[in-house]
Amino acid sequence: MAFVTVIGFDDIIYNFKNQGMGVITSWVLMLFLYVIPYSLMVGQLGSIFNKEGGGLSSWIRGTNGEFLGYFTAWTYWAASIPYVVDTANSVVVGLGWAIKGSGKFQDTMSNGQFALWTLLVFVVFIAIQSRFKRSLELLSSIGGVAMFGMTVLFVIMRFPP
Repeated sequence: MAFVTVIGFDDIIYNFKNQGMGVITSWVLMLFLYVIPYSLMVGQLGSIFNKEGGGLSSWIRGTNGEFLGYFTAWTYWAASIPYVVDTANSVVVGLGWAIKGSGKFQDTMSNGQFALWTLLVFVVFIAIQSRFKRSLELLSSIGGVAMFGMTVLFVIMRFPP
């Protein structure tokens, strides 16, 4: 669970594509030096500050004060902006694969058209989120199930028919 959330299989595929079999050493190092300690820290802080429900900013606020808690929340929000844009771009690319069956969809449009499609994805997600209570939880659950399903397919399709 922590592996898919923290690293994700897409990062493994990109690194393997760029570095080849030599990347296995860095995977093992990352497991012991990053993923396991990260999971233990998040589990510890989550259990100590379970009533606040704010995650990272409430943990920092509880351990280091209000100013750093606010600063953490603000920087987390600011750092999330490129991620949100990348996610919307990924939705457009994924829809292109679903429609065309290849990566040619985004090649047939200008940058402006691609930006408009991305904006449309933003508007749709904002409309869903503002319309339905707990819609982010539902979308996260759908995304989690889809990621797990893709992981299972990734493993199953590794073997020849």
